[in-house]
Amino acid sequence: MKNRIKLLVLPLVLWVVATAHGQFVTTWQTDLGGSSCGSCLEITTSPLYSYSYDVDWDNDGVYDDIGVTGDISNTYPTAGQVTIAIRGTFPAFAGGLDASKLISVDDWGGLAWQDLSFANCDNLVSTPTSVAPDLSAVTSLASCFASCNSFNSAIGHWDVSNIADFSYMFNGAPSFDQDLSSWNLASAFTLQAMFLNASSFNQDLSAWDVSNIEFLGAMFVEASSFDQSLGAWTFAPNVNFRLFGATGFLEDSGMSCENFSTTLIGWARNPAMPDNRDFGSVFPLEYGEGAATAAFNYLTFQKGWNFANAFEGSCSNNCESPFPLSIQTVMPSSDGSVQVELVDGSPPYEGSIDGSQIGQYNTDQFTITGLAPGPHTLLVVDGAFCADEATFTIPEVSTSLVISEIMYNPPELGEDSLEYLNITNAGNTPIDLQGASVAAIDFTFGNVSIAPSEVITICKDSVALRQTFIIPTSQRLYQYIGSLANMGETIILQDTGGDILDSLTYRTTMPWPSNGAGDGYAIALCALVADNADGANWQRSTRDVCQDINNLALHGSPLLLSACDTCYDVCRIPVALPVGGPCEVNGQMGTLDGFCRCILDNTAALEITLWHDANGDGQQEIGAG
Repeated sequence: MKNRIKLLVLPLVLWVVATAHGQFVTTWQTDLGGSSCGSCLEITTSPLYSYSYDVDWDNDGVYDDIGVTGDISNTYPTAGQVTIAIRGTFPAFAGGLDASKLISVDDWGGLAWQDLSFANCDNLVSTPTSVAPDLSAVTSLASCFASCNSFNSAIGHWDVSNIADFSYMFNGAPSFDQDLSSWNLASAFTLQAMFLNASSFNQDLSAWDVSNIEFLGAMFVEASSFDQSLGAWTFAPNVNFRLFGATGFLEDSGMSCENFSTTLIGWARNPAMPDNRDFGSVFPLEYGEGAATAAFNYLTFQKGWNFANAFEGSCSNNCESPFPLSIQTVMPSSDGSVQVELVDGSPPYEGSIDGSQIGQYNTDQFTITGLAPGPHTLLVVDGAFCADEATFTIPEVSTSLVISEIMYNPPELGEDSLEYLNITNAGNTPIDLQGASVAAIDFTFGNVSIAPSEVITICKDSVALRQTFIIPTSQRLYQYIGSLANMGETIILQDTGGDILDSLTYRTTMPWPSNGAGDGYAIALCALVADNADGANWQRSTRDVCQDINNLALHGSPLLLSACDTCYDVCRIPVALPVGGPCEVNGQMGTLDGFCRCILDNTAALEITLWHDANGDGQQEIGAG
């Protein structure tokens, strides 16, 4: 016989609220704890709602209590598992004081729920996996499965689009780990502590739209299995990541270095992210080197975000671009600069040297200056947060030797036999060059010394150079084995101990003169006291040797000090015309510029051949070239 006792107990729990159109069927174990006796079961109601429901205490189709308006209990003959059915107006259900006795929800009964919670139902195992509850009138799932130790039933099919409050929903639900990726959070404003202490949960939530969520504090705190990237999320401008101003968002979660790195990179890439957000502690999470470090620094220093207790780890770069950034060329110079060329990157580029940020660059080629002599590590991160790293050494100049002129691409067809470079002693004392070498062209000096102000020329083909530039055999030429690169390279002159005597990196692009790239010109350092690593201090040679090769006039000064302030023709009358002085072309007066061009009034610059004895009378003329 069923014994029914009317109760007036009001438990401190959240409620399942519904209007019945069928039977709400649940299964219980009467001796699994609870406040009632081991063979008893209590149904608890809420004073916030009005009730009128019927109860079938053993689900046999016969309703035992009709028109119930409040709490009710039943005493069974023996302890054990029972299934009950409820119909009618049942606006609120909770496990109540017997929450531990609830084992399963077997049928939602088509009820239109207004509120739903199974908090403290620590033995609840399952809810229907094919049919979802009607949540169209529900606005809160706060603490719905809080402290449900055994619950791990599929609920991803629930329509939660009307839910505003998800706070503490799985707090202390250590078994739950089900797919929720399709949930629509369009109405949500808080996910605070949603997975707090949900130690098994590890599902992909990257598709969730959290852009309107205001409260995310402690969302994954102590979710020790959670290891998913959240890099696709966009946050609201006023989002709060702290719980009661203390606990953070990801503290003590299980997010790996790889996924925390991907998360930071995704957030940093997202231009819609708000400024000045405080995440609180993220201990013990680590982010990776390279792109992840750059993303962390960007969020911290540029966006004003705060991550307490975040540490750099050693996991991979996590670059997801199909064309990852690559540092193609690094050309260091003794002036403390390094020229960098990138490929396959997405500007802007963030550069750092030896771990310190040095600036942002918007082109694939840029120069970093102000570096001390010695080894350095360059890290470049692009706009897609792909990264590459390179090491280089800034040479230290230890003598007054100066590489002062270079013919790196003479206007010949085939092998460049007229290549050469000049080395000048700009000091006041002789320098022993024995054993000194230039690795780029495979050359080592023998027993050679260089006097003050002396110029030594090392060349590709000494015979060809003597014949073309009319160099007496009494003057020394030294021949190298390799070749100078036509598109630019680093030249390092070093002694037998590896100390740098001089170095530079010439290029075919600004600020270096472009005329050296096959146009018949050597490039010349205009002043020995100038920095020869700076292309702006070089110009094309002004010394015309009166030799045409492939219809290009040859200009250069092997074994001679370079002159940038005069224009002359060594095959004519050996008198130089000063740069900046007057010149005349076809009766029109002008001024000679630094490229040996006569700049006429209101007329474009014209090339000229200087001191050209055109008619053989021994007089000098200036004619259009």
